[in-house]
Amino acid sequence: MNVILIQGAVRREIDRLIQNLPEGTWSEHKGCPFYETLAEGARVIISITGVGTIRASIATAVAIQQYHPQFILNQGTAGAHVPWLAPGDIVIGEESVYMNAMVMPQRGPGEGSDALLWEPGMRDSRFRADARLVRALQGVPYGGKLVVGALGSGDLFSREADRIAWLRARFGELCEDMESAAVYKTCAAFGVPVVGMRSISNNELVGPRDGDEGSREAWEAAHEGAQAFVLHALPTLLAALPCVRYAAYADCGREEVRGYILDRWGDTRMILQGRSVDVAAGEGVAAVMEGKIVGVCSYAVEGSRCEITLLDSLMENRGIGSELVHRVRAIAAARGCKELALITTNDNLRAIGFYQKRGFDLAGIHRDALDASRRLKPGIPLIGEHGIPLRHELEFVMNLTT
Repeated sequence: MNVILIQGAVRREIDRLIQNLPEGTWSEHKGCPFYETLAEGARVIISITGVGTIRASIATAVAIQQYHPQFILNQGTAGAHVPWLAPGDIVIGEESVYMNAMVMPQRGPGEGSDALLWEPGMRDSRFRADARLVRALQGVPYGGKLVVGALGSGDLFSREADRIAWLRARFGELCEDMESAAVYKTCAAFGVPVVGMRSISNNELVGPRDGDEGSREAWEAAHEGAQAFVLHALPTLLAALPCVRYAAYADCGREEVRGYILDRWGDTRMILQGRSVDVAAGEGVAAVMEGKIVGVCSYAVEGSRCEITLLDSLMENRGIGSELVHRVRAIAAARGCKELALITTNDNLRAIGFYQKRGFDLAGIHRDALDASRRLKPGIPLIGEHGIPLRHELEFVMNLTT
């Protein structure tokens, strides 16, 4: 199932989303609140990031590690930095630029300070959105002005016209928020697609300015407008996700499978209980996305037993491994197998947890089995993942008769 994350800095930036989506549940992770529901056939996670770059970065990192979303939509309100944007207009951020890192000219005591003489002090301050998601948002019908450009971001609330003009001349931003650059940067670090959008709430150049008569109403309307747009855009964004299809090795190309395994493992031979197995030569199921293999599950059927000899996913935490195991299980059951088995090593803590969560039970520990494996394949290291000595094989089995 697809998992998507929608962010807002404060509660009022996500209230309408919660009210208009199916009822869900609240939870908290590392101090960050999340609301989870199902909509449009996907798990939708709604996050309150908190205001500012630090809070947004932490909330984004926590969400990625907890929920592994296919993409993140960072939305909310912003102040315009051009005169032609008015409250209710929406800016889609094809990039977000961080505007807080500044270098000041040297001045001595009593020489004053002039922020218009500061200069940007950070080279990698621009972060790109996912182009597919930007195009998807562009195609969503909207009754107001919908533009694509740069979101300006930093821990500041600019209200001086000359300062706004100075920022605009150097960064080219259309508006200013406090979270998007942190979110874009964090997503880039984790390899998660992201897009941001902002509904204009105020314009300090031409009005309405924050504090003017009617500004509170304009701000609330901007919150409502942003969330209404997100609700309308949800099916389009989900449709923009690349689809994963699953096919037998024979149907997606034996050489492609072999190439994938070689790229990932450096060899197609796996040593299992003292046996050398070519995991690219036998049967298997591959996950394919946009014409490229992104996951494989090799297996061998012997009598009433089906053994998984390799499970690998290029895109972890996206449900691909689970689906591959599910499909091999179905194949094994259809062939009359009574059990589905596999071997992993004592250092592979993620695999040990993964298989037990999916119905496998520990059936045996083959102590010091890696000593025999190294005689067949001397390149097997002595130290495995997490610095754990690589010594034993663990056998997991799923009963297919119950």
